[in-house]
Amino acid sequence: MKKLLLNIILIIASLTSWSQQYPVQVNLMMGAPYSVFLKDYSAVNSKKMNISILLRGSTTNSVNAKLRIKISGGGISMQTKASYHNPQIINLFPGKPEFLSGDMLADYLNPANMDFSGISREAFMKTGRLPEGSYKFTVEVYEARRN
Repeated sequence: MKKLLLNIILIIASLTSWSQQYPVQVNLMMGAPYSVFLKDYSAVNSKKMNISILLRGSTTNSVNAKLRIKISGGGISMQTKASYHNPQIINLFPGKPEFLSGDMLADYLNPANMDFSGISREAFMKTGRLPEGSYKFTVEVYEARRN
């Protein structure tokens, strides 16, 4: 019985040690009232969309990063193109959070730099607004040189 219990503990311990620890922590905060106009999230001094990025650990001195912002819901989705390379590199240093909002997000939310599904870029740009519905905003951080 002790041997069986020991084997179970070892199996559980080995499974939990395989879980992946991401080196970057991203938090997205949206400020109410929520706007249906994408440009409101990237306006100068706008606090409607705030992103904090933290490089955890100290295995590296710094990392140059880029973002991919995804918006999905109501039968549509749009996201920053995978091929888009923002000339403004985000420099992350271990333990020092980086905060982005307003016009710092403008290029990532520019319809010209986004892929669309469920709605065409042209249809979206006519009004510049998201169709009625609930939306999920997601932010992904990539190492700039390796994607």
